Order: sequence, then structure tokens, then C-alpha cells
Amino acid sequence: MVLLAKPRRRARPLPKSPRVGQEPAQAENLPLSFQGKPVDSKEEGRTIVALLTIGWSFTYKREYFGGRSTPGGVEVDFLVYTPVLPTPMRLQTRYYHLLLKDGLKDIFDYAKLQRIPGLGPVVDLWDHEVTSVDHAVRSIIRLLGRPG
Repeated sequence: MVLLAKPRRRARPLPKSPRVGQEPAQAENLPLSFQGKPVDSKEEGRTIVALLTIGWSFTYKREYFGGRSTPGGVEVDFLVYTPVLPTPMRLQTRYYHLLLKDGLKDIFDYAKLQRIPGLGPVVDLWDHEVTSVDHAVRSIIRLLGRPG
């Protein structure tokens, strides 16, 4: 005699609660687009608000050598107009830039950006430095100082 077990009822998954510093973009009042380009992450939104709060002039998603759509192209997240030379600032995330990729493209992009005449040294801002707008403001002031 074969006994058939009743199928187990699956429990409903619990809604995911946001981690501290991971609230939805609307709750933080972050921009969804800037300079006609979509804002891809909360970290980018926080960085935009922080740069505006500090008073830096900048271009969002500046492309060189054809940008990401062209082989060999580079896109800088933020080109900040610092005194003397504009500073390319890249927003790096531990998940994407350290776990998913081997890091070689980041190294090549860094080297390409360093060789562009008229640009200052490349600055990297990491996701753990922009967990809130206030934290982003402090991190950017530490990296670039204040304008003027």
C-alpha cells in the first residue's frame, strides 16, 4: 500500500524590510532623473543631492570614447568641476565592482581616465560612504573639500 503525503502548504514570504540606510528613493526624496538621465541607484541619488548641497558644479554620467555603448568607451558617474582641473568621480559598489566583476574593466577604465588631458585624478566613492545624504556630504567633503 502506497501512502501519499499531503502537499505542504507554502508559507507566504514575508515582505522584505529595508535595511538601515536602504529606504526607498521616494522616502529619502531622491531624484529619479538628473540632467535628462535616469538615476540608476539610491547611492547615485544621494551623491547628486550631496554635491548640490555642498555647492559643487558637476556633470552626471559624462561619456568618453563613445561611452558604455562603444567598445573601449568609458562613462564617469560624476565629473565634478573642481578648481584647476575637473575631477572624475566614480561611484563604486562592493557588490557589483568586487563580487560580480573581476575588477579588470575598472582598472582599464581608471587608466583610460587618467590619460585624458584636462582631467584631474580619478576619485572613487564607495557605496558604504553614501548610506545617507548626510554621510555622502561628509564623504565628498573629505574627498574633494568645499567649492571656492
